[in-house]
Amino acid sequence: MDEGISEIETFGESESFSTVNNSKSDVESDEESASVEKNISEESSGEEEVIPRNKRSRLSMRKSQSSLEKPVPKGIPPKKAPPKKATRSTTKKEVVKKERKKREVSKKIVKELDSEESESDEKEVKSVASQPPVSNNTADSDDIPAHIKRHNLKGSTLKIFLSFYKSNRPTSVPELSIVFPKKEVTAALDELIKKNLIMEKLYNKAKIFMMNSQVCDYEEEEVYESKLVDLKDSISVLKDELSGIQKGLAEIQNQMTLDELKEKIELLNGQMELNNSNIQKIEKGDLCTEKEIEEIRKKIKNYEKILKERNSIFKTVMDALCENLNKKKNELLEEMGILGD
Repeated sequence: MDEGISEIETFGESESFSTVNNSKSDVESDEESASVEKNISEESSGEEEVIPRNKRSRLSMRKSQSSLEKPVPKGIPPKKAPPKKATRSTTKKEVVKKERKKREVSKKIVKELDSEESESDEKEVKSVASQPPVSNNTADSDDIPAHIKRHNLKGSTLKIFLSFYKSNRPTSVPELSIVFPKKEVTAALDELIKKNLIMEKLYNKAKIFMMNSQVCDYEEEEVYESKLVDLKDSISVLKDELSGIQKGLAEIQNQMTLDELKEKIELLNGQMELNNSNIQKIEKGDLCTEKEIEEIRKKIKNYEKILKERNSIFKTVMDALCENLNKKKNELLEEMGILGD
């Protein structure tokens, strides 16, 4: 019973200690630490003392509080605990998702590479198709140059050599076998290689055949070069002629049309006739008679009388207006808009 009561008392006292001020706890801890040192020294001297349970529990509680509530010196900031690293446990589902993503990415890369290869193959096929094909009907006697006739080539060998000569580009056995039989192609190529007319080379384990430039004399090239020079000169002359023609055409386009010219000619002819008739009258003196001149003079006199009468009426009216309106004659004429007429 005593032991149970003592434990309850220690539990209540431990709860009360949490509400005590820090200063009191520090003082009590110092006093009790001194008493503990005395007890230890007495035990060492041989004298045995029994410490009750209440005091033991109180001492342990106060020591723990004093160790936790040590004063921090001024000027030194308190140490912060390092942040805990977020440890994430990778599950099987996440691993499976990552593997699936990797597989999808690898599939996309493979598809892109396949598409690029197919595009490059299509371009190569188009380039080969754009080149002039090897013709089978090339062994006409008129088309064969003189320096080729010297080699005494006949049949399919002559045709194949002429195809090399005219295309002047490297070819392969599969390309020639499209036009010629494969047996004839192989036999002709062997013969041409022996006569040193064709060269054989390996490119990526593929045999490619081409002309031997030292053997073939392209006589036609010199003729074509001379023709090119003449053509360039003629082009420059034709350009000058064309510029002159364009200038003349622009002048013609700015002029009147045929219909407009015809109308203008008719008007000018009518004016010419009137002018000629007037000139003839002046030369003869038959423009007007004496009676007509007298009648015109009488009309002029009548018009002069009428003008004087109207001027006198206008003056009387203006004088009356100026007197009634108390304005000068010029000011009134300006308001009426008559001044200067």
